[in-house]
Amino acid sequence: MHRDINKEKPMIMHIDLNSAFATTEQQAHPSLCNRPMGATNRLSKECCVIAASYEAKALGIKVGCRRSEALAIFSDLIMFKTDAPK
Repeated sequence: MHRDINKEKPMIMHIDLNSAFATTEQQAHPSLCNRPMGATNRLSKECCVIAASYEAKALGIKVGCRRSEALAIFSDLIMFKTDAPK
């Protein structure tokens, strides 16, 4: 069996889906649109933001930020547990 081999230099594309959890939640619940949100894998005092909405990022809330740090930046931040199947 003969296979054609692509001799072009391979390209790597990185797609940032960090805001996907927040955007999906905002689409599912329109009342959350345009509101700063932080996704986490569990809701606890020690949890951290694993994905931030664009609105939260604009305030300086970043991935890896502890919940307490994020709330110190913006006290009305909406923290939610991710729903991967959604």
